[in-house]
Amino acid sequence: MDEFPYDLFISYAHLDNQRLHDPLPGWVELLHKRLEIRLAQLLGRRLNIWRDQRLGGNEDFPTALIEELSKAALLVSVLSPPYINSKWCLRELDEFHRLAVESGRPRVGNRLRIFKAIRTPIELAKHPPVLQAVLGYEFYAFDRMTNGFRPFGYLDGVGYDPRYWDKLEDLAQDIKNLIEQFIEQEGPPPIPSSGKTIYLAETTSDLSEEHDHIRRELQLNGHHVLPDKPLHLSQNLRDEVNRRLAESVLSIHLVGANRAFVPENESKSIVEIQHELAAARSQSPDFSQIIWLPAGLDSSKNEHQQKFIEDLLNHSGMTKGTELLQTKLEDLKTFVHEKLNPAKPPAEPTPSTNGNGANRPVVYLVCDQSDYGAVEPIEKYLYKRGCEALLLAGDIDPQTHKENLLYCDAVLIYCGDATDSWLSLKKADLIKLSGYGRKKPMLAKAFYITTPQTSGKERFSILDGLVIKNYGEFSPASLNPFIEQIELAKGARQ
Repeated sequence: MDEFPYDLFISYAHLDNQRLHDPLPGWVELLHKRLEIRLAQLLGRRLNIWRDQRLGGNEDFPTALIEELSKAALLVSVLSPPYINSKWCLRELDEFHRLAVESGRPRVGNRLRIFKAIRTPIELAKHPPVLQAVLGYEFYAFDRMTNGFRPFGYLDGVGYDPRYWDKLEDLAQDIKNLIEQFIEQEGPPPIPSSGKTIYLAETTSDLSEEHDHIRRELQLNGHHVLPDKPLHLSQNLRDEVNRRLAESVLSIHLVGANRAFVPENESKSIVEIQHELAAARSQSPDFSQIIWLPAGLDSSKNEHQQKFIEDLLNHSGMTKGTELLQTKLEDLKTFVHEKLNPAKPPAEPTPSTNGNGANRPVVYLVCDQSDYGAVEPIEKYLYKRGCEALLLAGDIDPQTHKENLLYCDAVLIYCGDATDSWLSLKKADLIKLSGYGRKKPMLAKAFYITTPQTSGKERFSILDGLVIKNYGEFSPASLNPFIEQIELAKGARQ
């Protein structure tokens, strides 16, 4: 960027660089050095990063500093209480923004040329006005036990904290992307991105790390992630969310045990509002919604959040375009990737035959890893009755599970030690079979429910399928209605 001698200008309060423990370097000094190294690795050249190391504050704002600001392509503001209470820091920020506006280039694409590294939590309303529309990089986490916060450890060795390095990487990657956009604007027109626009819903502090991981994963795969600036928690909130959902092909919602902030004049939290609006949008064929709950989450200490979680697990109000997952985070990443980059469906398998040449129906036998050993008698009985049993359990990836549902002839879902929420998720899979792309009807669908007996199992029902409840020892006779339905439907097709 020939017109800017400095790639980056770091604006900070000198109190934030003072050492708490000698002889450790100051926080801003380390941020400067680490950005310098990481950006050089990402861009293949060493950047010219400038920060004012004089202890200002009592001096008049020097004209020379305005000249230095005019030489910088991008600005990083290290936000903290000392920063917003410093006239010097606020003047630096205002002058940079003024110079950028006067140059006719306050933005690169749709991004301001300013980054916000938040060292200490501050209410959004107290952020300098120009920073209120800028997404921040929070170098701290809230502590639910103390209702306070804890800064991320940032030193190597004993003080190593992976959350610090993840946040530093996010900041470095976004600076690198904006610098590359700057260069593209100076040269030939950029090649359009092949990525898609994704709405990653705001979540609660207990899932902030997972939220950051998903944002990073999407961006590294070339997708544009919204919201790209903080939501304004005002009377126009719903309109703002709807506008961003309208730009997106997919929304992702992370739901945890904590209840999120409830905006003024609303009875629902920001998490619930985004879910409600995305559910309405998911009725459109060009949009999908993914809701993710951490594996094993089925309760909350907050009564309102508990009701919200229960409604989700019971699929209350969900549309055809909504997927509910309760898995590990890595499984969510895989599912999102396959959703955005669907593979061509494999050729439909040729049915196996028995010795007489008759087609053997393929029964997909689904169970949780905890029930894998218990289904062996069922598997053997299916073979005895002329069915080809396809048994996959445990941490099967979502795409393989979906493909099995698309191409099997019948499905039998076994629930013993599996949780009630697991049972509910498998019911949702069958309800949404047509949405997955299955064209021919199943010969039969059934749930085999056994010990331990739970209230969820007792209430369980499904309109389009059999429910076999057997809380005693396995009895082959209990499977006969399922086998007979397969044989009857198979005979009707021939």
